[in-house]
Amino acid sequence: MNCPFCGAPLTSGQDRCVHCGSDVRTFRRIKNCAVICYNIGLEKAKVRDLSGAAEYLEKSLEYDKSNIMARNLLGLVYFEMDEVVKALREWVISKNLDPSAENLAGTYIDELQAHQSYLHEVDELTKRYNNALELAKQGNDDLAVIQLRRIFASNPRCIRSGQLLALLYLKHDERQKAEKVLRKILAADVNNTKALRYMQELKDLEESERDKDSDEPRVIDDAVPMKIKGGRFEDKPSIFVFLNLLIGIGVGLAIFAVLILPTIRQKQAQNANNAVANLSSQMTEKDAQITEKASEIDNLNEQISNLQGQIDTYEKDSKDTATAAEGLAGLLKAANAYASGEKELTVAEDLVSLDMTKVTDTNAQTLYKTLLAKTRDVAVAALYTQGVEQEYNNGSFQAALETFKKIISLQPDNLDAIYYCGRTEERLGDTSAAKTYYQQLIKDHAGTDQATKAQARLDALNGQ
Repeated sequence: MNCPFCGAPLTSGQDRCVHCGSDVRTFRRIKNCAVICYNIGLEKAKVRDLSGAAEYLEKSLEYDKSNIMARNLLGLVYFEMDEVVKALREWVISKNLDPSAENLAGTYIDELQAHQSYLHEVDELTKRYNNALELAKQGNDDLAVIQLRRIFASNPRCIRSGQLLALLYLKHDERQKAEKVLRKILAADVNNTKALRYMQELKDLEESERDKDSDEPRVIDDAVPMKIKGGRFEDKPSIFVFLNLLIGIGVGLAIFAVLILPTIRQKQAQNANNAVANLSSQMTEKDAQITEKASEIDNLNEQISNLQGQIDTYEKDSKDTATAAEGLAGLLKAANAYASGEKELTVAEDLVSLDMTKVTDTNAQTLYKTLLAKTRDVAVAALYTQGVEQEYNNGSFQAALETFKKIISLQPDNLDAIYYCGRTEERLGDTSAAKTYYQQLIKDHAGTDQATKAQARLDALNGQ
């Protein structure tokens, strides 16, 4: 720890700087708070409490912006939450604060730049999420759910898409689907605030429904079974009793056959007719439902076709975005190389290889042109001296040819390099290639000294 006023080293327990005499107690407390917040954030990150870890690491940086370890760890937490842009921002700041090789931020940036396909995938998912968000705002929940379901299935770490998908499920009372999505979110981030709040809403809804269902009918348990009072039957049974019983049964059967049975059969026939009528009505209703479903399917197919058209458009835009992202990543790498003292030739070659046609940011274009202007001229001059004095004049024609071609790749309108390519090809015995370079100068750069010399060499080759 160094004194914030004079930069002198501070020892443990020192309240005043021995060099400048400044009171550093408050400064120590701030630094200690930053370390405490970092330690808490580290512990939360270890148990995958990513939201809590990010909160404490951000607080650590509020206390001490130069806390490289906290900034690098915050970038890792953001990356794990699929917030790639935020992660890259933290690592770039960390690398600028400490450009030494020991700073892991440089390794993270290099790894990210080495996997351009991943950056392309992240950009595409971001576009799809933004499209789903717009669809949800416009009330097209079904299409939004389709998009979000695809995003979350392909990348469960995309917590934002999972939160929006769970919210739409809750809106349409699809609780099981919402709970399944929320559990996946909490598996990635155990204390995600929104996911926990949505889970609590699910529990509240279930408890509310259980309270309504608990109003059951009251069981009457005060009924007392009836008791037969009296003594034994002392009279003996008579035969007339049985005869009367048989006569009563016969009369009852006759009444049943004459009066009740026809009524029952009539009722059964009426029920059968009603069943046939109901079945016919149901069939008619089913036919109407099938027709309606067919219409809905046609409408859905049309919506799917329109959505596919939108997806195709987004995929084309995402390719352009990926090209721009690759250009910006390469520009960042070249800028870091130039700032760290890399050779102008290496930087210039990296810059020339970049495709900056899809980059619309004016600051990036200005930086590209500035770096190219600063490095290309120096690189071309060094290569020209190498090609002429060290290689061509010493008879190393093959090496000289490669050097002059490299100059043309950096500066296509370098007439001297084009002329020497022709001369070198001529020395190597490839007169056809030599004539091609001479004709290029004569056709595209007539009136120049190089074109005049090229015409003389071409006449000599043609035997004039």
